[in-house]
Amino acid sequence: MHKAAVCLAILVVQLHQVLGGFLQNPEIVKLQTLLPFSEDPTHDNTGHYTKIFGDVIIAGAYGNRGWRGKIYVFEKSSRTGLFEPLQELVASHPMPLAYLGLNLDIWEDTIVGGAPYEEPQGEYRSGVVYVWKKGQDGLFHQTQRLIPWDSQRRGYYGYSVAIEGDRLVIGARFTRNEVDGIGEAGKIYVYERADRNSPFALVQELRGTMRRAHWADELRLHGDVMLCGAPRAYGGEGAAYVFHRIDGEWVEVQELRVDSSNGIPVNEDAHLGEGNSISSDGSYMVVGGERRSSEMGESTGAAQLYERNGSTWEFKQHLSPPRGGDLRFGQRLVAMGSLILISAWISPEIAPGAGAVYAYVKDTDGIFQLYGTILNPMGQENDNFGKMVDVSEDYLVIGAPKENQVQATDSGAVHVYTIADRDSYGLREYLRQS
Repeated sequence: MHKAAVCLAILVVQLHQVLGGFLQNPEIVKLQTLLPFSEDPTHDNTGHYTKIFGDVIIAGAYGNRGWRGKIYVFEKSSRTGLFEPLQELVASHPMPLAYLGLNLDIWEDTIVGGAPYEEPQGEYRSGVVYVWKKGQDGLFHQTQRLIPWDSQRRGYYGYSVAIEGDRLVIGARFTRNEVDGIGEAGKIYVYERADRNSPFALVQELRGTMRRAHWADELRLHGDVMLCGAPRAYGGEGAAYVFHRIDGEWVEVQELRVDSSNGIPVNEDAHLGEGNSISSDGSYMVVGGERRSSEMGESTGAAQLYERNGSTWEFKQHLSPPRGGDLRFGQRLVAMGSLILISAWISPEIAPGAGAVYAYVKDTDGIFQLYGTILNPMGQENDNFGKMVDVSEDYLVIGAPKENQVQATDSGAVHVYTIADRDSYGLREYLRQS
C-alpha cells in the first residue's frame, strides 16, 4: 500500500483553545475517497446518505438511472487496508423516481434501504423498504421487500430506517394516523425477527399526532431507546420524541422542544429534530435544528445535548457553529463517546456551499467544546461536503453528494478518515502529505 494513498491529508484545519484539557485528543486523518462505480453515475448523489459498520461502508445513490436509485457497498481489504467496491444493490422491482438509497442503515450482516417514492401497489410515492443479508459467498442478497399494510398515496414509507440487532424501525413521514383520523401525521413501523436467519415481522406501530410535522423523518435506535425527529412540528419549530422499550413495547417518554435558556429566542423555522444521534454508550443524545438561530446569528443551525438520568433525558448544553450564515449546521450529526461531529453542508469555509464538519470533544469539566473543523481542501462550490456523517470506533465517513470527481454531474463521493487518539501533546494544525 502506498503511503500517499493513506496519508492524503489531515483535515483538521482550525484550532480552538479551551480552558482545561480534553478527555481525548482525536487525530482525524484522510484515508481515501470512495467514488460511484456504476457505468453512468450522473445525478447519483452518492453519499447523500452513508453508513459504516465494521469493515463495510454503504453509500446511497438515490439519483442513479433516472432516480431509480441504488446502494454502493464497499468493504475493507485485508491486503491494502483500504475500502474497495464490493457490489451494487438495486431494487428487485426498479422503477424511475423510486429514490432507493435516500435513507439506509447497516447492522452486522444486514443492510436496509428505503425507496420512499416507489409505488408497489400503484399509489403515488407510497414507498418500499428492501432488506439484504450477507451470504456465504461474501455478497449481500435481497431477503425481503417490505410494504406496509396501509400503503397509501404520499405515505413515503422508507423515508427513514434504522436497524439494531433484530429490530428494525421504518418511518413514513406522511402516512395517515388512522386511529385518530389525522392525515399526513406520519407513522413508525416497528419490526422484529426471531434471529438473523428469520424475516422481519411487524410488531408495533407508533403514530404522529400533528399534520405535516414530518414525523419520523429521522430515526435512531440504541438498545432500549429510540429517537424520532419531527422537524416541521409546531409550524416548523420542530421537535424530537424519545421512546423507551418497556415490557416489550415502545412507549413515548419525552418530547424535546427548542431550548432558549441561552437567551436566543425560539425561531419558528428552527427545524429541531432534523438531525438526531444517540451516543455510542447510550448516555446522551444530540438533536439538531438546521435553521435554529444561535449565538453566531440567525438561522445558522444549532444543536442541543441531553444526558440520560434514569428514565428521563435532561438538557445539558447548546452546541453552536463557529461562524454565522446559512450553514445547515445540525442537519446531520453523530456522537461517539466524548466526540460529537456536526455537519454544516453548505458552510462556505472553502467555497460557497462546499460544506464542513465540526468536531466537538468533551473537556475535563464534562462540557463539549469545539475542537476542530474538517474540510475537503479540494472542495468546490456546492459540493455539500457533510450532507451525511457517520462514525465507527476507527473510521469517519462524510458524504459529499454534489461532488464531481468522476466528471459526471452530481455523481457524489464519500470521504473516509481514520480516527485515533493522540498522545498528551494535543492537537496541532498540520497537513500530512506523502
